[in-house]
Amino acid sequence: MNAVKKILVPVDFSDLAAASYHYALHLADELSAAIHLLYSKPSVRGATTHPEIFQEMNGELFRRAEERLELFREEGIAVTRADLKNLPTVTRAVSILNFKDSIRQESEEHKVDLILIGTHGIHDNWDRLFGTNAASLVGKIETPILIIPNGAEFQPFKSICFATDFGDHDIKKATYLHKVFYPFLPRMYFLHVQNPGAPEPPEGIDFFRHAYERPRQVMEATFTVVNNEDVTDGIFGYLQTQPHDLLVMVKPNRGWWSRLLSHSETRETAGITNIPLLILGERDWEIQD
Repeated sequence: MNAVKKILVPVDFSDLAAASYHYALHLADELSAAIHLLYSKPSVRGATTHPEIFQEMNGELFRRAEERLELFREEGIAVTRADLKNLPTVTRAVSILNFKDSIRQESEEHKVDLILIGTHGIHDNWDRLFGTNAASLVGKIETPILIIPNGAEFQPFKSICFATDFGDHDIKKATYLHKVFYPFLPRMYFLHVQNPGAPEPPEGIDFFRHAYERPRQVMEATFTVVNNEDVTDGIFGYLQTQPHDLLVMVKPNRGWWSRLLSHSETRETAGITNIPLLILGERDWEIQD
């Protein structure tokens, strides 16, 4: 099953964008997916007394942006071609919309399955976890988002840390996620952060274990519970001692995710930015019969 058929990569021509593009080429090669590069170039706005001047300016800027994006596309292919088994198809587009709106529109029009974007790392508040542009997409874009930390080299997702609240929706999501990344033959490591001040019943982890102990269950899974009042600190504290290739979070509209968003201080550790982070919505990558 080819669940990820098209990967969108936002481009601003920075070194970070180039690194994200190289990462996407390797991932698309492994998943037999195509890549769609997108550069957002909002139109020039000015006085309406001479609209023909601004129309000409917009046209020239748009043409230059298209030329620059085509050069970016070709340079990325030239750098990575020797390392790829099969060169993915790479299309491109320049949008005059703002960053979020252009990504939303292109995702819908081109049936994008995954958005891949790089992050410079830690700044403040949301940026402590996701980075500036990535932060602006989380919660506003329905398409799954794969956030790549600056300097991360591509490697197969063989060890996936799935942060969970032990809801049955996570079992379905993880099962499908395993199918999405089946070319990597991944092992799933379920991680739950429990608030020691509000003990939770043990039925959740038992329910998960029973689900993966069924006959003919092909997914290998491990289950871990850590105690921490702050979800983010609990996750990245665990990742400091238990390295993985990918961290996955599902963002349901429920209390556990709210605990993640409401935290005020995230420890500034290398663990926050040292592995790719995949953000899924509850309806993303649904099970298909």
